[in-house]
Amino acid sequence: MDDKEFRKKLRELNLTITKFSKICGIGYSTAKDWKVTPNWVPFVLNYMQITQNLNISHEAGEQLINQLKALNDIKKIMADIKP
Repeated sequence: MDDKEFRKKLRELNLTITKFSKICGIGYSTAKDWKVTPNWVPFVLNYMQITQNLNISHEAGEQLINQLKALNDIKKIMADIKP
């Protein structure tokens, strides 16, 4: 994702670089100076879009992700159990 795409996506999500950098725990100047974003940024932006679409907070979104991971882990464990 290049800088233009990154900034466009932030505008679509009604986020500033300042708010994005605080949420992600990175420095403002780091995010501001990206010419090409790190590979993880599109995933985080998609996550933020999903939480906005579902009208849930970041914390509730994290809880949901953790619950889904736990369910997936249970499915894997159950699949490994042979009758």
